[in-house]
Amino acid sequence: MLYIGIDPGATGAIAIIRDNENTAEVIDLAVRKTGLLKGKVCDTFNLFIKTKTLNNAILSKEKFIVALEQPQPMKTSGTKNAFASGMNYRDIINALELISSMTNCYIFKIVPPATWKKFLKLEIKGTAEEKKQTTADFVNQNFFDPDIYGCRGGLLDGRSDAIAIAEYARRKWGKK
Repeated sequence: MLYIGIDPGATGAIAIIRDNENTAEVIDLAVRKTGLLKGKVCDTFNLFIKTKTLNNAILSKEKFIVALEQPQPMKTSGTKNAFASGMNYRDIINALELISSMTNCYIFKIVPPATWKKFLKLEIKGTAEEKKQTTADFVNQNFFDPDIYGCRGGLLDGRSDAIAIAEYARRKWGKK
């Protein structure tokens, strides 16, 4: 079974993990290059279809669970970021609905950030950076060579969140 975690934010990602494996396939969400929403996510459906693992799962009728993080814009982000985050979320929902017309082998769950963080014991008081680092540490401890750092060594928190969300799905709804 596949477990797919999706962080729909502007720097979000899609992570795919399997039962009894400690590796993750991670795909960054595509980003718009022009227009009002420059720098925001676009073309979500093509991302799903280009994901070889997911494509194979659909064709082989392999079961999978999708956990999509419910967007909650930060208090400090502006209206434009909140609008873009909502668009990313809508685009992902639309892509999942299209995929559901191709297969009935998946379960779809919308998960608030506080829910998966509490379940994985990742809730801490601290700065945003400390909270992001806590999730990255969890991913590093539980997965072999996760691809959560950029070419300059900076944390790509959308990737670490997506992996943690997929792991939440595996622990919550996977084989017992």
